[in-house]
Formats: sequence, C-alpha cells, structure tokens
Amino acid sequence: VFDDNQDIKLMMEYMIILGDGSMTVGTEESPFQHNAEIEMHGHQQSIELPMYGAKTIAVRHGTVGMHGKAVTPAWCELGETAEKGSSTIIIKQETNWKVGDEIAISSSSFAPEEHEYNKITSISFSAGTTTIGLEVPLLYKHISTETTANGRTIKAAAKIGHLTRNVKLRGNVNKSHLEMVDACPQTFDPDQFATQTCFQGRYGEELDSDQFGSQIMFHAAEMGTREVHGRLENVEVTWAGQA
Repeated sequence: VFDDNQDIKLMMEYMIILGDGSMTVGTEESPFQHNAEIEMHGHQQSIELPMYGAKTIAVRHGTVGMHGKAVTPAWCELGETAEKGSSTIIIKQETNWKVGDEIAISSSSFAPEEHEYNKITSISFSAGTTTIGLEVPLLYKHISTETTANGRTIKAAAKIGHLTRNVKLRGNVNKSHLEMVDACPQTFDPDQFATQTCFQGRYGEELDSDQFGSQIMFHAAEMGTREVHGRLENVEVTWAGQA
C-alpha cells in the first residue's frame, strides 16, 4: 500500500502478486492525492518470468488497484479557432488543469499528422471560459466552427485531451535505442485501399524506440476463478507495451 502522506517513486524490474496479495495506490473512494510513479526496468535480453515475461507486473492471484486524482474534464472541444503560430487556446468551460500539465490537440483536417502535443504554461478562468498558454506555438491551425443546416446546428472542433495524471506507470527508456524517424513524403497516401509504401512516420516525424515497454499481466492459474483483479483509474501510462 502506497503511503498517501508523501510523493513516492518505485523502480523495479518485476513484481509478482501471489496468495491473494495486492498493490494499492489509492482507492476508488479515496484516490491517491500525492504523486506516485512506478518505473519498470528491463530490455529484450532480460530474464523472463514464465508466462509473464520481463519488465512486468505479474498478477497470478490478487489485485492491482491504482486510483489517481480525477481530472475535469479529461478531454473537451476547442472553444475558438486557434491559428498556426498561436501560443494560446480557448476552451468554453472551466477545468482543474494546472500549469505544467501536458495536453494533446487533435488534427482538425484530413491530415492525421497535424495533431500536436504541448505543455500548459499559464491558465486563467473567466465566465466559464478557460484560456490556456502553450509552451510551444502551434504548428498547425485547429478549428472550432458551427454551421446551421436544415435547422440543425453542426459543430466541428478539434479535441483537447489532458494527459497528465498524478499516478504514473511507465517503462524506463533505453536511450541507446532511440532514433528519430522522418515523416513519410507528402505524396504518401495512408488510405487503407492504397498501396502502402511508408510504415513508420506515416503520422509525421516520430521517435522510435526498442518497443519494449512496461506491462501489467493478469493471468490466474485457472479460468473463471476470479482470482485476479485490476482496477485502474486516472493513471498515466507511458512507454508501455511490447512488440
């Protein structure tokens, strides 16, 4: 059980939960209020646990419960069109987001690579509206419009997702395996019926890794026994999954 009187960081290679054991970081009734970070370490040559592998939290008989503080809203629509180069965006509702939090802004065109990630540098509220300052000026235009057709109002707006949580589960980053992948050529057609000539970089320049992230595996000795339970809420998961 993580002590909610302080920030906690736990680094490990494996965790095995047996004998109706548990790992608890907050509960549904009392979410964790401080910062909790679990960082899993390992690589492709790590010794693997039978059935569960490496860099893993293995649940054989027991419970993993991780409950962070609620974020309101978890996502919303852009309130006003934000032009390329703008350092602010507007949301037509109040939030409990904070300076330093990370957000994602969806593409509002047919080009999926026009999504963006950014960090909040300032935040202010006025009459139900939130104005957010961005660390990096926008690389693309993101729209928020309303159109009336046949008596119906149709709204089209980019979506804003809040990414930061106070409870985090992440894999360590093997920096020797990091490599920048160039974006696919502008002539590349990602349509499912087109001939695919570019696979990495199809959504813009991206960072490639060893694709060996953290994982949680729930695997009881017998099916239908309900011996394993996972309850995760308001948890930030990064550098996770294995290919």
